Amino acid sequence: MIKKDAYKPNLFLKTSDNLTVIAQSIIALSESLLKEKSLNNNLGRRRQILMLKESALNMRELVADIQELSLLETGEKSYQLEHFHLHEIFKVIVPLVYGIIGDKAIKFNLAIQDDLPMVYADRRKIREVVMNFLENAVCFTDLGNITLKASTEQNMVKI
Repeated sequence: MIKKDAYKPNLFLKTSDNLTVIAQSIIALSESLLKEKSLNNNLGRRRQILMLKESALNMRELVADIQELSLLETGEKSYQLEHFHLHEIFKVIVPLVYGIIGDKAIKFNLAIQDDLPMVYADRRKIREVVMNFLENAVCFTDLGNITLKASTEQNMVKI
């Protein structure tokens, strides 16, 4: 007899593909609507569309998390843990962030401790998470400052 829980990872993977397409469609539509000049005079409507876009972005991230957990559960994915310096990741990410900022009136600041210890983690996952935070910060900031901070706190590295 097969347990019903054995089907969950595959069901999540199949369903999540469809949900990702839906989220991407909502994001694309909201970005298109935000470009309409008529919204400049209707701040309430603009906020609603921004909330819709933010919800779709959150849905896409949640679905990606479910996909990843499903792959981990089925053994199709595993974390590649290794020792590395976060400065290596930041060297790659920082130029990308400036590219994403483009001509927005955003100042990007770095407050990274020089002597950060090595970390033991999945390098790709850490890069993905940090980049995701920064992309969202740029996406939802039209004017102001974004700061990437990294320091040690109680034998832990805090980003």
